[in-house]
Amino acid sequence: MHNNVDQFHPLTQEDLIKGEKQIASLDEQHQELVRCVGQCTLKPQTAREPYEGLIHALTYQRLSDSAGDAILGRLCQHFHKKSFPSVQELLSLDTEDLRSFGFSHRKGETILELANMAADGSLPSREEISHMPLDKMIGIFTKVKGIGAWTVEKYAIFTLGRPNVMPTMDREIRENVQLLYHLDHTPTDVEMEERSRAYVPYKTVASWYLWRVPELIVERNQKM
Repeated sequence: MHNNVDQFHPLTQEDLIKGEKQIASLDEQHQELVRCVGQCTLKPQTAREPYEGLIHALTYQRLSDSAGDAILGRLCQHFHKKSFPSVQELLSLDTEDLRSFGFSHRKGETILELANMAADGSLPSREEISHMPLDKMIGIFTKVKGIGAWTVEKYAIFTLGRPNVMPTMDREIRENVQLLYHLDHTPTDVEMEERSRAYVPYKTVASWYLWRVPELIVERNQKM
């Protein structure tokens, strides 16, 4: 079954449905989670250029979705547009400009470095990335100061739509696994790696559901 899933091609609707069924079949807890949350509605933004996708992933690092949305909104509003700024527009800014939108100084430096790399051609193109294994992407992009494996994994999920990605170091996913199973501890690195094997070849769909465990906890509490 695993060999039938193209690990480089963006998730299709059929993949989402198959992933949902596989996850629901794992055990009672996952079945309850899928029933509560409903159909997976993940929609990767595959039209994004690499610099844009990486900046999106970077923005949400250590932030809530609402905070990240607000910061990106202010960045776009600065250029009086709804679409993401071009490389040239980003290079017209400095770190203080970016701080005024809500980015940290470190994130501002990383954004400008990514824009410079996109401008001089040292950032891999969409075509190059489309058939690049995740571990190779992590090796390339984490050379940029401020980008870690988590950022690249989020980019692989939300921009590239890779089907088999799970950020096992993601604090929210770890804590949600603990909640899902009523564990007395947050899963360790080894435990998360072991658990993630059950989700192959749809780790991405599993990640999407695990990020939504709090919805199930709310439902459980309402029934108490």
